[in-house]
Amino acid sequence: MSASRAVAKVTQSLLDDERTLIQESRRVGDPLRAVLTRLAGERRSFAEELERFNGQGSRESWGALARELRRNLWTRMAGRDARQSVAACQRSQQRTEAQYRNALHLDLPGDLKAALVAQQERLREARAELGSLG
Repeated sequence: MSASRAVAKVTQSLLDDERTLIQESRRVGDPLRAVLTRLAGERRSFAEELERFNGQGSRESWGALARELRRNLWTRMAGRDARQSVAACQRSQQRTEAQYRNALHLDLPGDLKAALVAQQERLREARAELGSLG
């Protein structure tokens, strides 16, 4: 896989993750809502940073849209609690972290690699934060 394609996949995953965080933030109360909203903004800023490296915009995946539709239907039928929202955010983040690992296995320019490593570290911190909420 090319570096450009790998970065595009990371960016797409970040946007998917942002969408999940926003959707789930609408289903919970404060203070969890504030945390999820902040993390969503962080994902957007990470995606924008990577788009500057890649020179192209990315879109959310169809998979993210399908997952959102499925979550919306499930929520309407079964109801939702905060633990389920946190779990959905954790699953989304795991998909994003997998894309980071894939990209970091490639031969990347130094500044791009440094940006990915820094973002990956922040994702690890966010994972711990989400884990403490669920």
